[in-house]
Amino acid sequence: MHSAPVLVARIPATHTYDSRGGYSPLLTIIYGVLVIGGICLISLGGLEVVERLVPAETRQQHNDVAGFIYAALGVIYAVLALVVIAVFEGFQAANETVEQEANALAEIAWLAHRLPEPEGTHLQELCRSYAEEVVHKEWPLMEHGQAPSMPRRKGLLQGGPLLMISAQAYRISSHTLRPRSSSTQKG
Repeated sequence: MHSAPVLVARIPATHTYDSRGGYSPLLTIIYGVLVIGGICLISLGGLEVVERLVPAETRQQHNDVAGFIYAALGVIYAVLALVVIAVFEGFQAANETVEQEANALAEIAWLAHRLPEPEGTHLQELCRSYAEEVVHKEWPLMEHGQAPSMPRRKGLLQGGPLLMISAQAYRISSHTLRPRSSSTQKG
């Protein structure tokens, strides 16, 4: 019997990690509060500087114009918030897709571990080479805004290499793990 398959992929850090290397939502919250608090303090400092340097009479002359400017800035920030939310949702969708694909690949490799030689080893090697291709070639391309080129073969459903590996695993397992009749088991 061969050892259990090990698939390792380096996923770029997108979260805040603690000193032990684990994800810490508490650190993310602390950093967020510090950034927002710092921005508020800078804003209050700027307000205090303007109140000391610009006399009240001068500021009152520009209240009408300032009101329209603040209204326009409010609309800009509202649109910017919607854009940020849309980008974050796209980011979340990409994370979910990567997780689903990694889980599917790990499951195929694990199932291949139970297949007889040489089919099991071949499927595990296909899984390993696919994972390496994604991590070392496709992700760097996507990081630079380029789409990875996925070869399409005639007659296969669209779905990429993972679908091809899955189809091959099914084809091999259905041929090698057929139930045997009592007459073939005796001979």
